[in-house]
Amino acid sequence: MTEQELIRRLRDERPAPPAGFDSRQESLLRDLMQKEEPIMKRKMSLGLVLAIVLVLLSVTAFAASLVFSPRVDIARIADKALEEQYGITDEMQVYFRRAVTENGDGSGTVTYTGNWDLCYVLGEYTVTVQGKEAKAVWSHDGESTEGGLEAEAWGKEQIAEMMRLYKETHDMTAFYNQAVAIALKHGRPVENPLYVPQGEEITEEIFHQRQDALRARSRLTEEELLAIARQAVQSAYGLDAAQMQKLAHNPGMSSYQETDGQVLYEACLVLIQKTDGDPNEYPEYTYKDGEYGVLINTETGVVEDIFFDAALAGNG
Repeated sequence: MTEQELIRRLRDERPAPPAGFDSRQESLLRDLMQKEEPIMKRKMSLGLVLAIVLVLLSVTAFAASLVFSPRVDIARIADKALEEQYGITDEMQVYFRRAVTENGDGSGTVTYTGNWDLCYVLGEYTVTVQGKEAKAVWSHDGESTEGGLEAEAWGKEQIAEMMRLYKETHDMTAFYNQAVAIALKHGRPVENPLYVPQGEEITEEIFHQRQDALRARSRLTEEELLAIARQAVQSAYGLDAAQMQKLAHNPGMSSYQETDGQVLYEACLVLIQKTDGDPNEYPEYTYKDGEYGVLINTETGVVEDIFFDAALAGNG
């Protein structure tokens, strides 16, 4: 590798997000040390040394610029505990609604409640987070999950089967109808996903006017906000370089909102890794495909929330 090639490689890697930085640095050093004619045994120009130092420092600073709120940290610790204790992965969370409650001292509680008609069979997982430690419990703890979709408590095995069925048929009726039957058997009414509370009618014109007003109050540009969102997704979910190249912004599902006097931007990013074939057909699902939502404070750039919807429940 010539000095020019090495500098070009360093320059190309410079904008990469922080996730995996340590491994890239180690790879770079191995490249420098393990050539047949080790480059370190030759006299290295001062310009090359400075180029390496400046790039590594800039990537380190770039990594430090990504800031997650305590809420996000609590949620990610809870997600890990949920998977370790019950086998419920990020992908499986498509069938749950996640809610985070902060206690103000760095601790918090995260609940995962089954969606709509699934609320009874899936139940609710509650994860308490204290520091880096977390403990999860399930409302169906102690109940049998044997028997597939005939069981009256659905855990990771049933969710895996639901995901398989949806990937193959894109038809949810089989397991949703079964879930409703089990809930009614136990005298538990199910939620109606079609119910929309009455309120102010928001026309398209009013919506765009409000979006323009909130956008004008943002200290960060939309380009900067999207850059933060992309960094956050890669850092939180470990997308590789090829996946990051295909991670696309969906402007129609991204929007500004105001909470407690603060303007937030919810960026919607979509990953579809296999796009060949009939555009009228459902794309073939690949691991980590789906919709990523990132909620960002437009004044501070802090990531206030982040979620993943694998789009395997007809809602993506």
